[in-house]
Amino acid sequence: MSDTLRRGAYDEVAPLVVTVDTEADDAWRHPDRIGLANMAQIPRFQALCERFGIRPTYLLAYECATSPEALAVLGPIVARDACELGHHLHCWSTPPFERQGAPGIDDAWLHAYQYELPEQLFIDKAETLREAIIHHYGVNPRAHRAGRWGVDARTLRWLAERGFVVDSSVLPLRSLRRCRGRDAQGPEFHTADPRAHYVTEPGCGNLVELPATIDVPDSFIARGCAGWLRRGLPGAGPVSRVFQHHRVGGGRRLCPDPRYPRGALSQAVGRAARAPGRVVNLSLHSSELLLGCSPFSRTREQADAVWARLTEVFAKARELGLRPMTLSEAALQWRCQQGEPFAPDAVLSGLDDVSASPKREPFSRQV
Repeated sequence: MSDTLRRGAYDEVAPLVVTVDTEADDAWRHPDRIGLANMAQIPRFQALCERFGIRPTYLLAYECATSPEALAVLGPIVARDACELGHHLHCWSTPPFERQGAPGIDDAWLHAYQYELPEQLFIDKAETLREAIIHHYGVNPRAHRAGRWGVDARTLRWLAERGFVVDSSVLPLRSLRRCRGRDAQGPEFHTADPRAHYVTEPGCGNLVELPATIDVPDSFIARGCAGWLRRGLPGAGPVSRVFQHHRVGGGRRLCPDPRYPRGALSQAVGRAARAPGRVVNLSLHSSELLLGCSPFSRTREQADAVWARLTEVFAKARELGLRPMTLSEAALQWRCQQGEPFAPDAVLSGLDDVSASPKREPFSRQV
């Protein structure tokens, strides 16, 4: 169990969580191929995290749960308990495949949201990824983020049934309707609760939702727009455009986006830390850490800015005295604050019930 949780499960210091969607290179431009050059940047990122006392949560896509490149990098970090591993389902790179394309790619479900999958295929793919993490890392994942933020009630029920502690697939005050999947629109989160909360879908037990941090500046316009969106009032599209206008600065996800003005992320961390019931949740993709591998790092200047933004956030969090936690630790602390009994060591370690997990061999991925 983390010493952080042992010392202060009930205090009011805001947790800082660093969540990394750990996946193939540039899934935006090239979802039809698997490259893992970005794994070479994980040691540098891990060292930066450890410099600030942070244990990041790596949410693994299938290629990073099974490939030798990822195992060689992440395995030693897991072995010394310096991170948490979670579950991040990409429909197009997780077996079983309906239509084999390039090695490791299901051409039938390129860029699909997991809620587009037929029932049994969703279960098969989700279980395959979970079992691959257990098989290759000896860790039973307890944290989840849907690929492309495409969470739905079916996913949440599956998580609860499989013993997950936390989901982090919600982007409050944001809409991804224009980000199409294979056939469907993206998810809508305008009215989502930005605070940690129990998932309210039937059958989800005490599964916790820890949303990504979305900034709401202190201006009258930003707060007015945010209130409008949260209430689900008509005209969400125009209001959202005003909210996200660069002069208003609302709706910025806490992530190392090089387009953000200098200091904007520090201010966002400060606001998030002051908000009641919040977890400061920084989210990023592993591919953003490598030059040329994401929309954030196309140029050398952008790639350098990604690293500078990360350092800015970590330094501000330390200045404010935020408490670094993994995703599952933050969820369990929040549950304790709601009056639940304190969680046993086995749940926090992510190693419980591994021996009882199904022994189906993970599907092999061609490399």
